[in-house]
Amino acid sequence: MCYDISYLTKRQTDYAKRYGSKEDVEDIKKRFPPVYHTNGFMHPPVPVVTGERPDLMQMYTWGLIPNWSKSWEEAEKIRSGTINARGESLWNKPAFRQSAKERRCLVIVDGFFEYHHHQGRTFPYYFKRKDDQPMALGGIWDRWENGENGMVLYTFSIVTTAANERMTVVHNNPKVLKRGGPRMPLIVPEESEKDWISDQENVIDMIRPYPVNMLTDYTVHRLKGPEAMGNVPQALELFEYPELKRGVQGKLF
Repeated sequence: MCYDISYLTKRQTDYAKRYGSKEDVEDIKKRFPPVYHTNGFMHPPVPVVTGERPDLMQMYTWGLIPNWSKSWEEAEKIRSGTINARGESLWNKPAFRQSAKERRCLVIVDGFFEYHHHQGRTFPYYFKRKDDQPMALGGIWDRWENGENGMVLYTFSIVTTAANERMTVVHNNPKVLKRGGPRMPLIVPEESEKDWISDQENVIDMIRPYPVNMLTDYTVHRLKGPEAMGNVPQALELFEYPELKRGVQGKLF
């Protein structure tokens, strides 16, 4: 799954060279500070790139609201269940199928967090690209207008796929194992980013695990509870737990 992410923590040029002009990125970073950790259930604004504006990063709200939602009460209820969208069933779910066909996007993050279960406790891991560049997660988006006050919201959901070998080791929640196995966010390779937001025929083939050798991961400080670091740079720092058997950088053997 993918409920916790970081974004806008890199240099402006890292984003601008792939997702729009440096001026656009600087404007976003002035209005939205770096996010070292946030959770999807907080419905934060996150950078996305759509097929309608492939040369521009925009801020959409996490938690997709289908355009057919009739009221704010219904929208609120729906978006708590649309943080993620299972890739294999995108075209079968009423909340997702129209967006899956017509409105796909790239969700631009610097990394994401996942939890490992060990002896009754959970330990957060941070995943990022091995080259430390921003990554594009496959997403779908929609536009919803509140008929009561005219407010317009642009929202998105992150598409998930089956876990790769490394994620299978880390994401070992017993409940997940009973529901068909661990998942991971769909990470779109750079060479396929334009196809994800524009290609109508081959998009299904793009929903697959990201290669293990392109990612790195390590344990970080607590993200929840009284020991949580909060949204600070230290949330991305390596933190080792004596309870875990480790390899390099806190990796599980």
